Amino acid sequence: FPSHDSGGAKVSLNYYIDTSEDETIFYTPKDGIVREDYYQYEFNELNVVCSFSAKSGEAYLLNINELHSVTKKDDKTRVFLQYSWNEDYEIVLESLQGLVDS
Repeated sequence: FPSHDSGGAKVSLNYYIDTSEDETIFYTPKDGIVREDYYQYEFNELNVVCSFSAKSGEAYLLNINELHSVTKKDDKTRVFLQYSWNEDYEIVLESLQGLVDS
């Protein structure tokens, strides 16, 4: 998938069931490059911030309001459960940590 934000939701908790080890990559635009739409960025206009390849059975809390892409390793469909919030990442993380710490 090309660089994108996930439109609407800001944060998601993804539990991966079948991933084919696709790579999710997060970016920031290079200095001085601003586009109105995330889909207008070319990959050479972006700096990689971090990336991961989820394995089946893993869960990730993601700030999907940030610019990211998914690089497919094969033609298999990714299967995952997703719970989304329209809150800032820090607020969601803090609320979930409260559940884990209790």
